[in-house]
Amino acid sequence: MPESAPFAAFAQTLADIAEESGRHAKADRLGALLADLSNDDLRRAARWAAGRVFPLADQRTVNVGHAALLSAIATASGTEPDHLRARLVALGDPGDLAAEALADAVSVSEFSLADAEAFFADLAETRGSKAKTAKLTDLLTRLAPQEARFVVKLLTGETRIGLLQGGVESALARTFERDA
Repeated sequence: MPESAPFAAFAQTLADIAEESGRHAKADRLGALLADLSNDDLRRAARWAAGRVFPLADQRTVNVGHAALLSAIATASGTEPDHLRARLVALGDPGDLAAEALADAVSVSEFSLADAEAFFADLAETRGSKAKTAKLTDLLTRLAPQEARFVVKLLTGETRIGLLQGGVESALARTFERDA
């Protein structure tokens, strides 16, 4: 089995896409990442770039609410929940909050796209908010800020990079010279 790509490279690509202004530039940026991935990682990255944790035909959900996300971020970062709530209002995005709160976290992790897929699957099978929060907290303590940003964004179902399903399809078509 080929080694899975680093989640950090995927997360950085999504951050770069968010900074791009045109849809073709966004598609090209994503395509550059997708072109170098294994088939398994390609499926993961394309789905996640569109903001979906699981394939459309898959009925699983992660069911992690904002309270659980906030609790996990607070515990992982050692930041007071009230401060995080105020920052969430200012930032407007739980993923951006995670990156800010964990700014002093590890700078490099070994987390891969396959690890992320396994984590999402495990979270979907986990019952109870406390158990889900504990697993998310544990993961956040091991991620670099940019990785934490996009794990949380995926858990909320919104990557907010300006690239929806159609943009991902365009990136795939342009990269692999196929019709969308």
